[in-house]
Amino acid sequence: MTPDDGVYRDIPFGEYQNWKAINATSVKAGAKSMLHMKAVMDGDGQRDTAALSMGRMIHDKVLEPDKPTPYEVYDGRRAGKAYDEWKELNKGKVAVKQGEAEIVSRVAASVAENPESRLILSESAREVSIVWSDSRYGLAKARLDLLAATFFADLKTTSTIDIRQFQSQFWSKYRYDLQLGWYYEGLQQLAQGKTGLTAYIISAETQSPFDVAIYQADRDVLEIGRIEAVEIATRYHGCCGIGMYPGVARDLILPLQVPDWKKPDWSPND
Repeated sequence: MTPDDGVYRDIPFGEYQNWKAINATSVKAGAKSMLHMKAVMDGDGQRDTAALSMGRMIHDKVLEPDKPTPYEVYDGRRAGKAYDEWKELNKGKVAVKQGEAEIVSRVAASVAENPESRLILSESAREVSIVWSDSRYGLAKARLDLLAATFFADLKTTSTIDIRQFQSQFWSKYRYDLQLGWYYEGLQQLAQGKTGLTAYIISAETQSPFDVAIYQADRDVLEIGRIEAVEIATRYHGCCGIGMYPGVARDLILPLQVPDWKKPDWSPND
């Protein structure tokens, strides 16, 4: 059952997942199509990967270091009698390799040693869940890694820190602009941003030298993401009303065109 509009702390992630509402992940899927957004809303849209698993472990270690984790080192083969016995003795645990555990510890240490990220962490509440509603798109939710009086922040892991690459990931590949914009929309709806908000992304490398970079998103960045996120959520709400969810092609035949870099020096009509 989804709770009333508000800001909630100390909500287990599993409980938050059960709240039936539009979230940032579904909004990002909606940037592709309403059909993809529905898949995420139905719980079918995201395949687990090694990178996602590593990201969860690092989040737990950095954001909730004092809480017990479900991860336990097991370097054996993930099949056979020995593994079955290990699972029986470690019910509820998730097997991780020693190397993976060492990476998690190195990343967490780098984040803790970085003066900017350390300051952000020290001033913030962690794993904060928010719920709100709007007549344009209905029930909505978000789970913020870090929330303070004048800013919110998100922890991201990456194989390498490269400013140009991050710009591409932010606006295109991973659509972090929509994620932060959705968070911004929720906080504004709940009057959590009366004095204006800034957003930070703590980007941490998952390989040597385990560098850490802090990116700041100002109000213009947040507003651009918020406007598009609200438009996507509103469109999805309308699709729910009529029970139709168009895919990428919208039942059209899509033309293929020769890209500029592939065009020959001669014309086909020569």
